[in-house]
Amino acid sequence: SIVNAGVSGYGTDQELIWLKRLWPTIKPAIVVLVFCTDNDRLDNGTNVRYGGYRKPYFETSADGTLIARGQPVPKSLKLLIRDEWLPRHL
Repeated sequence: SIVNAGVSGYGTDQELIWLKRLWPTIKPAIVVLVFCTDNDRLDNGTNVRYGGYRKPYFETSADGTLIARGQPVPKSLKLLIRDEWLPRHL
């Protein structure tokens, strides 16, 4: 069977987090990763996407292992203004 677990707008950092959540359930024999050279490098180096929305990301430690950062994901400025009374009325 085939599972399409792709999510539009995800960078490879978010895809890795998603795959780690799915792996125990679906136990894939093969994983196909599509990498876009136009934007994935930039997306993987920051925790901000689409004009201010935040996302998890990874940093590389001195020994080369990946360290997950930005979790839980903080609210973006746009959502903070939309959801909170004080910022909306300043």
